[in-house]
Amino acid sequence: MVGRIVSEEVLPAVYHVQFPTQHLLAYTFLRFQEHYESPKFRGKVFSLEEFMDWYAADRGSFSYLEDWTGFNIPSRVLKPFYEGKFDPLSRKEQALLDRFESVEGRFYIIGTSEEHPDAIDHELAHGLFYTNSEYRRAATSMLERWPIGRLERFLSKLGYASNTIRDEAHAHLACDFEYLKRKKAVTDRLRPLHKGLKALLKHYISKRD
Repeated sequence: MVGRIVSEEVLPAVYHVQFPTQHLLAYTFLRFQEHYESPKFRGKVFSLEEFMDWYAADRGSFSYLEDWTGFNIPSRVLKPFYEGKFDPLSRKEQALLDRFESVEGRFYIIGTSEEHPDAIDHELAHGLFYTNSEYRRAATSMLERWPIGRLERFLSKLGYASNTIRDEAHAHLACDFEYLKRKKAVTDRLRPLHKGLKALLKHYISKRD
């Protein structure tokens, strides 16, 4: 058994998969997520063992299961897994693929666990940024008016690849501003940007109710 997971379409073309535990969530999403945006494995085919060895060497230990509380991937990431390029699949990976095999068109998957329910808004921000061009244009326009180079360098050091830095900057600023301040990735100078992005996200999330 993979465990109890719950999935639903929470916004147009955005599917939320909720897992009972953080470990189950992370193990399920690991290869999908890192194939999408890892600075080392993006676009590559790799085994779980290869990734674990690299991550432990890079971080000093394999802390991946605790490091990441939410996950997000566009549907195109599933294609090489369906094509058998990542065989053998784990039961967890196969269960996720089975869930979305019949979903057509372009969509986005976000994953959280019951242990970290507060991660949902951050992941919804990613979903909107990918699927909703109006939202993406508004968020990008806000970012372009402010100096966020320090934040982007911080996110790069955390392990985000260049192809997702702008998306990550907007989601972190909207949802994790106090965390960014503690890490000295931003100052209060960017608080108006935080408030603007937070309000934008809240407005679009409210449309689902």
